[in-house]
Amino acid sequence: MDGYPQLVTDEEFLAVRLRRGEQNTYAPYPSEIIPIRDKAVCALCGEKMARDIKSHGRPRWRCKNPECGGSVYLDDSIILERVVQKLKVLAHSPACIRLPKAAPASTDALRIENELALCFNRADINPEYMKTLIMAAAAERYAGLNDPTPAHRLALLRQKLELEPENEETLWELFESAVTHVCIGKGGEISLSQKDQKECAS
Repeated sequence: MDGYPQLVTDEEFLAVRLRRGEQNTYAPYPSEIIPIRDKAVCALCGEKMARDIKSHGRPRWRCKNPECGGSVYLDDSIILERVVQKLKVLAHSPACIRLPKAAPASTDALRIENELALCFNRADINPEYMKTLIMAAAAERYAGLNDPTPAHRLALLRQKLELEPENEETLWELFESAVTHVCIGKGGEISLSQKDQKECAS
């Protein structure tokens, strides 16, 4: 072009372009995979899993624990489909969605309350000291209260799922609010874990 001579034939140019296309194995994360990646753990040891495409250009999920070394090739469409299937099972049983548990009283709160109980049993009651203990115990209890927002959000989500258990937007809201881990097994099995679960649930 523009007076410059042609250095390679059109056929050679096309062949090189095709060859370069075959060697380009870069596969960016689909947006739907990012939330799954952030919660992916190894079903064998519980360690975080990473997704890469370094081998054969196929997505591979690899356990970050060097002593475990578990890995599985799993196409993005397959892991997405399996996660959605698990979400639908959970969505059809809203009662199985775990609400956050109340936090136990702190050690300081229990210590102050014990001291207060001892004061009530003394003959020489000191009203000012007891008043200080009561205020301190109340402050400790208040500081240890759970944020009610997550529990309220999950309660509303349960109601939505009872009406539309397979609504895609609601399913991903369920994933964000209730699912803590996506457990990936050696054979590509997927299970979801909720808060306060010690092991991956099927």
